[in-house]
Amino acid sequence: MEEHLDRRAENQEEVSRTPSKTSVEDPATEADRPPEPALQNTYHRVLFSVLVALTQLFSVGGVGIAAFTAREVAQALHTEGPGDMIWFLAAYSLTAGVFVLISGRFGDAIGHRYALLVGWVWTAVWTLVSGFSHSAILFDVSRGLAGLGNAIMIPNAVALLARAYPPGYFWKNTSVALLGWCAPSGFVVGGAVGAGMAERVSWRWGYWLWAILCFVMGIASFIVVPHRVGHRLPHVGFRSFDYIGSLLGVAGLLLFACAWNQANNLGWETTYTYVLLIVGVVCIIAFAVFELYAPQPVLPPGLWARPGFTPVCIALALGWLSFGVFLYYSTEFMLTFRGVSAINAVAEMTPVIVTGGLATLAVALFVDHVAIQYILGLSMIGFFAGNLLLSLTPAHQIYWAMLFPAFCVVTLGPDLSFASATIIISNVVHHDEQAVGGSFVNTVVLYSHGLGMGIAGCVQRYVQQDSSNELLSVHSALWFAVGVDVISFLVVVFFIRDPRHLHDKAQQEKQLQQGGAQDQAKVPQLPPDEQA
Repeated sequence: MEEHLDRRAENQEEVSRTPSKTSVEDPATEADRPPEPALQNTYHRVLFSVLVALTQLFSVGGVGIAAFTAREVAQALHTEGPGDMIWFLAAYSLTAGVFVLISGRFGDAIGHRYALLVGWVWTAVWTLVSGFSHSAILFDVSRGLAGLGNAIMIPNAVALLARAYPPGYFWKNTSVALLGWCAPSGFVVGGAVGAGMAERVSWRWGYWLWAILCFVMGIASFIVVPHRVGHRLPHVGFRSFDYIGSLLGVAGLLLFACAWNQANNLGWETTYTYVLLIVGVVCIIAFAVFELYAPQPVLPPGLWARPGFTPVCIALALGWLSFGVFLYYSTEFMLTFRGVSAINAVAEMTPVIVTGGLATLAVALFVDHVAIQYILGLSMIGFFAGNLLLSLTPAHQIYWAMLFPAFCVVTLGPDLSFASATIIISNVVHHDEQAVGGSFVNTVVLYSHGLGMGIAGCVQRYVQQDSSNELLSVHSALWFAVGVDVISFLVVVFFIRDPRHLHDKAQQEKQLQQGGAQDQAKVPQLPPDEQA
């Protein structure tokens, strides 16, 4: 009897602790309200946003190290062909771009917080191996595997920002803008570390130091990111993972990119280059078809129906393809034709940090008030102007005449395009699609970046066969980038409209129509005989 009374008392206590139906807000009202920020403390928000943004700095910094140490690495590893040196950069970018496609789902399954830690540690390990490499093959493989760690970090960092801050929230816009600024800045920072170590000690120390910094960043990020922001999604697991779709997508993108980069090395005379290209295209088509029927697709087909998703991704792909060309050939131009040292070349690229910071600030302040097509259009003009100025620069032109303005304007491209595209896509996709959307944006950015170097290298190789003028071949590759930028600008002008502003306009028109109907109803109606 006493046990029965005790049990009854416990049940009553639990009922009293449970909120009543009257105390719970209307579900519809609750769904319409944006979620509260997960990070209430300002200091925590600053630290969180900075650490997440640094993933992008270290990501592009990995390319910067390779770019400014390529000659030293080639000499040490006894390979000095231009095509081989392009692989030092492209292996990292292409692997990152290919595997970003599936790493968002990986983060959904294990939690974005743990995925970020895995990415940092993985990058640190293989960057360390790069410093110990004594053959070109091992160096290329280690750089490619380091890019895999980067592929894990970036989309999960974007997903963390999306889950930590609601759409339109100031901290979210600022954080994503900071993420965009870290892209060109990371290239300079990575180049400074690589060139500085190569000049003072050895090129190997640049990679070793970068590995140590990656490991420290991983531990710091894991401590700062709260569990309730980076926890796993309950409905996503490895049993339902889209293994077939992932295999087809990764294989297709990898083979397609390898075909272009191998053509840069050996030309299109070899049969297997065409085989790689054809098989890659077939795999990409098979991937697109399979995703229509997959129960848990790695790239949900519904994303393409979200307002502005497809044209924004196309413009982003073309713009960043040209940016990859600019980064590689601007470095090559300064080191080869102007004959400056690696550390001086890094110093000459520092304007991208200053102008990039101003562009970042502008995005954070105006992205909620300016239609996205204007911001993206300005970014494409930045890509275009940077490549155009560099393509017209003579070999012995002074730095301030054309290189300086080129570095100043080109950074408008990555800073404005990445930040604005990420913000708008994060706002239009569903809550459970944030990681996938972030993954695909970064797939577009990183893959286009690496693919651009391969295609431009093919253009350079083709022109150089018919001319002994090496500078002419470099300018030809840059003119290819200029043409790509023109197409990207046209895509923005004709096909991109900000869905936020279209929605607001539709709402205004609806309100005007409702107001007119109400006014009409208030007008007293005359009898039929008086109306006549």
